Amino acid sequence: MNLEAHHLNIKTAFLNGTLDEEIYMKAPDIFNTGKDNVWQLQKSLYGLKQASHVWNKLLDSMLRKLGFDRFSKDTCVYLYRSTDTFIILAVHVDDMLMVSNSNSKLAKMKLALGQHFKVKDLGEVNFLLGIRVVRNRESGSIELLQQAYIDQLLKHFNLREAKPVTTPLSSGVCLTQANCPTTDEEKLDMANVPYTSLIGALMYAAIGTRPDISFAVGALSRFLSNPGRHHWNEAK
Repeated sequence: MNLEAHHLNIKTAFLNGTLDEEIYMKAPDIFNTGKDNVWQLQKSLYGLKQASHVWNKLLDSMLRKLGFDRFSKDTCVYLYRSTDTFIILAVHVDDMLMVSNSNSKLAKMKLALGQHFKVKDLGEVNFLLGIRVVRNRESGSIELLQQAYIDQLLKHFNLREAKPVTTPLSSGVCLTQANCPTTDEEKLDMANVPYTSLIGALMYAAIGTRPDISFAVGALSRFLSNPGRHHWNEAK
């Protein structure tokens, strides 16, 4: 349908919500008079347990006022529909992807959102949540890439010089509990190995753009509680 797809970001999103609870915080040292000064919070603050919930509740209320309906099956997706135009809006915390068949309606909705929040208009979507979006309108194709994210992982885990392989897991590899540490010495050897961190990072890639590694990541994730060197080597 050759739809318009734009990326928006809400600045300092969590600071917008109004708290229902009575919450106090210790005054910062620069404002402290030497007594046990505390402040009552009127607005949400980054670091509060309910900050994301308060923000989501406020955003949901505002989008409904602007004419959006929330999907029951995926509550992060909203739909605005008029006689001949529509806008599909997907939310990820403070990032939004707006897709529409009308450029003018899209612009008006951005202005409407800007009256309530500090909105950063990033224009046509190019890079979203670590995923690069390459669009070719002539061929009608959209390509999703996580090359920058994967390069960052290679650098973080010191694997930039690693040789590529043809399959995600070695041929004939067998992952069992027999490979898990059993002695105190083996457990100590694995204590500082960032196995959980690597598997979590790989899961994001598998969900985003690399379904080809899903089976391998799923198999390796079964040993998160007590991974051994064999599991670590296969993860790398």
